[in-house]
Amino acid sequence: MQVEAEVKRPRYENELVCLALTAGFVRNWMSNDVVAAWLESHYPQCAGVLDRLAKDSDLAIASGRPMKLPYAVAKSLVAGRSKPGK
Repeated sequence: MQVEAEVKRPRYENELVCLALTAGFVRNWMSNDVVAAWLESHYPQCAGVLDRLAKDSDLAIASGRPMKLPYAVAKSLVAGRSKPGK
């Protein structure tokens, strides 16, 4: 899987960076009441989609969110990690 990811990285890396930047811009626009109101009055369908994107983006950057891994982490690896400040 890592080999496959390395092969695909050059193809998709730029798109992922652009997507991350775009999500940040949309999140800022939708948090501005004036922009959100204008968008809702002129383009209500787009406003709904962008609002959902902004909310999903907020969830993606929430701290403390448990990571869902496609595999089980070995207990020895988890036990060997030290907590910050200890």
